[in-house]
Amino acid sequence: MAVVGAGMYLSTSSKWVDYSQTQLQFSTTNSTYVASVEVGSLASGGKSIGVTWRFANQGRLPLTIAIFEFQVTVDNGSDSRNWADASKLTTEYGAFLTFNLDRLTGPKVAPSGTLDRGWTVNVTAPADLARVAPHSDGRYYLAFTDVRVVYYISDVNNMNIQYGDDFLRAVAP
Repeated sequence: MAVVGAGMYLSTSSKWVDYSQTQLQFSTTNSTYVASVEVGSLASGGKSIGVTWRFANQGRLPLTIAIFEFQVTVDNGSDSRNWADASKLTTEYGAFLTFNLDRLTGPKVAPSGTLDRGWTVNVTAPADLARVAPHSDGRYYLAFTDVRVVYYISDVNNMNIQYGDDFLRAVAP
């Protein structure tokens, strides 16, 4: 009986250490970031905005990304307000992008692995196209805000939420 108890104790302790290490690594490192972004022209005369996010798991247990959401906004260079100004953001072209799954169906990120997930937004309405314009230096500036990741570690039914910092990214056409 003592041997079985000791084995269960070691197994539980090891799992807890691995769980804690994975959670710490995913929540404190640059584990969710934009891997690539591009703004291109559509044959129809519109614009295409492509964003690929990377999820990097530096932990010892697999992760499941259940929910991921973010807002991408094209910064208007002719408006002198700061790119993060809330009232300025409401006047610019933006798209709220997400996927909503659960702990069983969400994409998995292996230990010491990465997962890329891409989104494409096609801007075709004339009023929206007028708001998707490069700055005077010829580059587009995309603001990423309201980043939220809901994830689960391994087979533990414990939801974790991570919020990302807002940032601006310059993109050459």
